[in-house]
Amino acid sequence: MLILPFVSTILVGLLMIYVIAPPVQALNHAMNYWLLSMRGTNAVLLGLILGSMMAFDTGGPVNKAHTRSPSDCSRARFIRDGCGMAAGMTPPLGLALAVLLFKNRFDTEEREAAGAAAVLGLSFITEGAIRLPPKTR
Repeated sequence: MLILPFVSTILVGLLMIYVIAPPVQALNHAMNYWLLSMRGTNAVLLGLILGSMMAFDTGGPVNKAHTRSPSDCSRARFIRDGCGMAAGMTPPLGLALAVLLFKNRFDTEEREAAGAAAVLGLSFITEGAIRLPPKTR
């Protein structure tokens, strides 16, 4: 009975290493190269792009490419990083605000999760916006 989990783990691991990882790695390297090529350009534009990447997939590979963006110790870095932080905080804070303003549209479990989403959003943790799909009413 314990052979099936072992075999499936090996098969899925090999699939991840040899089939899925190479194209994802190539995409991540391309995004990093593209971001590095934008060094020295308009800081606000770069900040908007990085902010959009930050809020796009909430913890996925596009979000992670943002964290490895080009950094330098200039005023432009603070503008760029500020845009990224604002974008990362927006989804969980938006959910918490929606629950605060429209309590009757959310059930008890969702209202309880809104408090945690607000704290996570204020702590710059985007994953506070991830929740279960809404129940059919």
